[in-house]
Amino acid sequence: MTSQQLDLNYICSNNQDKVSYFVQQDISADDLLSYSKDLFELLDELNLNKRDLCEFLLKLKVAHDFKKGKPVSDLLLYESDRESPARLSVEDRLQSATYFFRLIPGQERVEKSFIQYSCESCANPTALTILEVKEHIQDCH
Repeated sequence: MTSQQLDLNYICSNNQDKVSYFVQQDISADDLLSYSKDLFELLDELNLNKRDLCEFLLKLKVAHDFKKGKPVSDLLLYESDRESPARLSVEDRLQSATYFFRLIPGQERVEKSFIQYSCESCANPTALTILEVKEHIQDCH
């Protein structure tokens, strides 16, 4: 294995399909770093933590896709924790609004899809699962 493949393996998290794509396109790890140099310098100046950095890059990618005419999702779901999120937020891009959902206390440990949340924007705290929060926003907000 060459040092170029080692670097690409690291960047691509050892996903050989991605590594092969870059090798076939004759794109090295140094090329990728060169392409992203200006962005990394800007991000260093913003001094973002890992979570804010991920959110920033995701929103930047969505804005890029939107500008290119690609369809983008109207509602984006964010979790406070991947395994057992205590709080959810859903960003509604059409209305430029964000809705928050709080874990209903007193629940036993259950599978993530069965955890119940309540909408912080509603006067009536209806129990919703993670699969129902987007539908709730479309129906009630």
